[in-house]
Amino acid sequence: MKKFFIGRFVIETKTPLAIHSGERDIGRDTEIAKDWNNLPYLPATSIAGVWRSILKNSGRYSDKVINDWFGSCDNGSSCASRFVVTDGLLLDCKSQLHFGLIDPQNDSFYSFFEEVHRERTAINARGAAKNEAKFDSSNLPIGLRFSFDVEAVFEDDAENDLKNFIQIFADFGFTLGSNTSNGFGAFDIIGFRHMCFDLSRIEDYQEQLVEFRKNIDPLKNIEKDYIRYSIHESECLTELVNMELQALDTWKIGSQERKVANKKVSGSYSEKALVWDQSNRFDSLRERVVIMGSTIKGIFLHRTLYHYLKLKGIYAEDVFAETANEFCFDLIGDFQTKQEEQSEGKREDLGRLAAFVDLFGYVNIKGGTSRARASNLVVPDVYIDVRDTNEIQRTHNKIDVFSGGTMDTALFTEIRLKKPKFNVKIYLNKNYNFLDQEIKEALKRTICDLAEGYLPVSTGSGRQAGMTKSTGNYTVPGVLN
Repeated sequence: MKKFFIGRFVIETKTPLAIHSGERDIGRDTEIAKDWNNLPYLPATSIAGVWRSILKNSGRYSDKVINDWFGSCDNGSSCASRFVVTDGLLLDCKSQLHFGLIDPQNDSFYSFFEEVHRERTAINARGAAKNEAKFDSSNLPIGLRFSFDVEAVFEDDAENDLKNFIQIFADFGFTLGSNTSNGFGAFDIIGFRHMCFDLSRIEDYQEQLVEFRKNIDPLKNIEKDYIRYSIHESECLTELVNMELQALDTWKIGSQERKVANKKVSGSYSEKALVWDQSNRFDSLRERVVIMGSTIKGIFLHRTLYHYLKLKGIYAEDVFAETANEFCFDLIGDFQTKQEEQSEGKREDLGRLAAFVDLFGYVNIKGGTSRARASNLVVPDVYIDVRDTNEIQRTHNKIDVFSGGTMDTALFTEIRLKKPKFNVKIYLNKNYNFLDQEIKEALKRTICDLAEGYLPVSTGSGRQAGMTKSTGNYTVPGVLN
C-alpha cells in the first residue's frame, strides 16, 4: 500500500548563511542567491543535496537504500527520487509566507535587514597577509526565517525510514551553503507540520492538501511530537573542544570603526542578528561581537602545525629548509605538485606532512586550475552579546624616536571589552581517520595551550593584550587518546 507524505519546515538561521549564485555582486566577490522577488532563498537542490550527503555519511544506510529514496543516475540502475523538495522561501516580519510576486518595499522587514559582508585574508608564516589572498564574502545574517516543503510517496513498510530521514534535519551537523567548516549554514527548526495518508483515499484529503499547501502562516498549529526539534548528538560530527575562555584583562577581536561622541574609534568586529518576539513577529536587530570560526581555525592551524613539525622532527635546518615556510603556510594547498617538484629526499620529508594536510584541508588555485580538499574540522563562530559586557576606551599614540614626543596623526582610540567570557567549540567529522599518532598528539598539545593561556584568541596578543585562559579544568576528548 502506497502512502503520501508532505511536511512543512520553518527554520531560523543561527549562524551566517552563504548560498551564492556563482556570480559577482557589484563591488563584491560573491552574490547571494535570490528568488523571483529578488529576495534571498534556499535552493531546493542545496537542501536535497546536503540531506542525501549527511544520510549517506552517517553510515546507517546502504547505498541501495539511499538510491532508492533519493534516486540514482547509475548506468543500468537509474531511478527517480521519491522526494520532492521545494525552495526555501523567506518569511516576512510576521513570519508569513508569500508565494507569488510581491513588492519588498511594502514590508519594511525586507529592507530592514542587510547582508553580512566579511573580508578575509590568508596569513603567511610571518603573521602578515599573503599577497593576492584577500577576498570578501556576502552572507545572510542570523535570525532569518525560511520555510520549505518535503513530499514523498512510499510503501507502508518504509514509514520508519522516512521518519528517521526527516529527523536528520534536527542534527546540528546539518548545515547549508558554503563555508560550513567555519560554522556557516547552521539553523534551528522552529516549526513543523505534516500530513500523511493512503494514496487510495486521496479524494478524501484533496481539500486538506490544497489548504496545507496554500497556508501562509506556517507557525500556526505546529506539531511537537512527530520529530524532535533538536538532537544533542550529531550523526556526522564529534565534539573535539568545548571550552569556556575568559580574557585576563581588556580584550578585543578584529577591527571595526565606530562612532562615540562624534569621534571615530576602533572597536571589536560585530554583526547584527534579527530578534523575534514571542508572537513570532520581528522585534529588533541585536549587535553582537563576533569571533569568526575562520579566525579560530587559523590560530588552531598554526599552533597545531608547530607541534606537528616538532613531533616529526622537521626543523628549519632540515633538508628542505629553503621551502619550509612556503610549504607549511603558503603552498600547503599545492601538496601533490610540491612533492613532484622535489628531489627524492625532500619528497620523503614533505610526505610526512600528509596527515596535517588531510586534517585541515587546503585550497590552491594555480594557473586557472583549482585544487581543494575540505577541512575535517568544523569551527563555528563565537558570539558575545555587547549588553553582557563592560567596555573601556584606551588611547594610544606613537612616539618619535628622535624627539621623544608624540608623532602627528598617530593618535587613535580603541574600545576594548573588560574580561569577557566566551565558549569555543571545535568539531571533528566522524568519518575522519587519523593518519598517524603525531597529529593526535599535536592536537592534544594545541588544546592544552588553548586551555592554559598560551594560545590567546584575541587581537594584539603580540603585545600581551587580550590574553585568554580556560575558566575550568579541561579533559582531552576520547577521540584523541
